[in-house]
Amino acid sequence: GVSSDCLVRFELQEFSQVFVSPQQSHALVQANVQLLDARRQLLATRQIAVERPAASADAAGGVAALVAAGNEFGAQLAAWLASGDAARKACGPTRAAAQ
Repeated sequence: GVSSDCLVRFELQEFSQVFVSPQQSHALVQANVQLLDARRQLLATRQIAVERPAASADAAGGVAALVAAGNEFGAQLAAWLASGDAARKACGPTRAAAQ
């Protein structure tokens, strides 16, 4: 089962469509992520930033790029949690990945 021994906290710093020019934009998702133990002591921290180009410089292009960037952000977060020595020691490999 999933344990509540550890906590993943992230502070979303950026979730936006950034325009390089009126015709070109990209999505940016950026956050500071922390892994905390049961006593809420910091075990590990990581900055994750993902950019994805927008197919068009309108709202539809921005939304699609933000979805792609959000998916990649989630994949990077899951990979970081699965590979972290601190997480394995304090939370166990499956507990940290499941949080």
